Amino acid sequence: MGFYLAHELDFKSTMVNSQTFRAWLKASRSPAQLYICIPLIVGQLYARSAGHALNGWIFFWVQFFGLCIQLYIVYANDYADVEADRINRTYTPYSGGSRVLVDGSLNRAALGWAAVVAAFVALGASLVLGLVWGRWFAVVLSLVSILFLYLYSYRPVRLNYRGGGEILQMIGMGVVLPGFGWYAQAGTRVGFPVLWLAVILPTMLACAISTSLPDEISDREIRKRSATVLLGQRPAQIMVLALHTLSIVFLFLVSNTTSDGTISSLGLVVLLALVAQLLMFGGNPGSSRLLRFGAASIVTTLLITLASAIFPPAPQYNFLMLCILLAVPVATIYGLRPDLRPVMGWMALASIPFAFTESFFLSVYWSPIFLFDLGSRYGFGIEDFLFVVLLGMLTCASYPTAFRKVLSPVVKKRSRVICLLPLALGGLGLAVVLLLTTIPIIYGTWCVMGLFIMVTWFVRRDLIWPSCAGGAVMTICYWLICLGWQILYPGIFANAWNQEALGGLFVLGVPVEELIYAGFAGMSGTVLYPLLAHKEFVLFRYKSYPAGTDVVLLSKGDPSDI
Repeated sequence: MGFYLAHELDFKSTMVNSQTFRAWLKASRSPAQLYICIPLIVGQLYARSAGHALNGWIFFWVQFFGLCIQLYIVYANDYADVEADRINRTYTPYSGGSRVLVDGSLNRAALGWAAVVAAFVALGASLVLGLVWGRWFAVVLSLVSILFLYLYSYRPVRLNYRGGGEILQMIGMGVVLPGFGWYAQAGTRVGFPVLWLAVILPTMLACAISTSLPDEISDREIRKRSATVLLGQRPAQIMVLALHTLSIVFLFLVSNTTSDGTISSLGLVVLLALVAQLLMFGGNPGSSRLLRFGAASIVTTLLITLASAIFPPAPQYNFLMLCILLAVPVATIYGLRPDLRPVMGWMALASIPFAFTESFFLSVYWSPIFLFDLGSRYGFGIEDFLFVVLLGMLTCASYPTAFRKVLSPVVKKRSRVICLLPLALGGLGLAVVLLLTTIPIIYGTWCVMGLFIMVTWFVRRDLIWPSCAGGAVMTICYWLICLGWQILYPGIFANAWNQEALGGLFVLGVPVEELIYAGFAGMSGTVLYPLLAHKEFVLFRYKSYPAGTDVVLLSKGDPSDI
């Protein structure tokens, strides 16, 4: 009798251990390792393409770091998002968590401690790289990776609930992980092929958005401001397709895809993955169609990322990278503020003609590197159109975003003739500066924008403060962008700018002339649309957001009302 009882207890213990093991395996979500290991491998392949020999042991420790950081991410996400996962009925293999806490397979505290252990082991792997091979900056990147997940999921920041989760995921997968792989093999931060960021960052953002598509219903219920909740299901899918297309366009623009049959075949596979997404477009949360759309999006991202490491390197198009950096805050605001999208669209269209003025700046003020060398051929290039469009969108949206304002019709409208006066005088001033004077072009643009701003103040006194505040915000934002650009391209302002056209004053390496230009642009862009559309800035606050705009206007009053 005792023998059979002991045998039964042993069998039950084995069953419990087996079920626990399967639960931990389920919580580990091993397919998600592709999100981490491929960017790390790609970063190491970047190093090999740059002439650095690959070290097998370094490769092992880099991938071991990736395994640990992936376990930390999935465990911590399950721990932090358990409330959202409980009400999620449209989860998929790549969204909605592993479900081990929802079905009671594992204890929440145990999963939380497992995330902590995985984070420390990942940090230990980076310490090995530092101790053995002197790769101490890997420790910094490891800490950044750990911090990103904390900012993503945990209070008080919890960016995935505040509309910034996808941006954080894009930076982590598209910058931090490839940078970790590059640095571990190369042993230096210098020489990283920053041009490929233009290829992989849009598709990484698309991947982050696509994984939020199936969770729209539960995210809306729990008031999680994911990209799908903010944009809506169909607009979010359109943005996913647009971002993938942008990455593919950049991939073929900045690389030689015809030099090898294997490379051309990979490019064809990337295009086929995008076509598969087009065929799967549509569907609602819980449908197999949307599941396949998201899966095709993930595959597209991984293929584009791999292609960036296999295609031959291209020249360092620094102007294109400046546009990419400028697109980051523009895309963020566009996603977070649905009410500003029409304004940004109109400003984008109004900005296009200014791209043709590049010929007055080129060589005289600066000499960037253009795609297809269009600058030297025609006096302007594709980047000029990107730059003026993105700058226009950012200038009109920076003030209302920073100060929580929204546009509302003014009670007392001015005549159309009076409202057009600042624009007419500004246009006349621009013509005089470009054609009839010998004033250095950068100073001339200050004069033109200053004239427009002063006349606008005379016509609309309520726009004085918004223009000043908008100019200050734009100056700071553009300065930060320039600092990032300078990190990616050391000495860019010394090499690409005509030093004789500068006054010799710099703010951490950024010419004062550039900052003043950004300030005037911010002041002008802030007031242009309100002036012509008879609008004024009022306070706003967010309420619940049922599939439309989530902006509720407030009358003028105390900001503490928000």
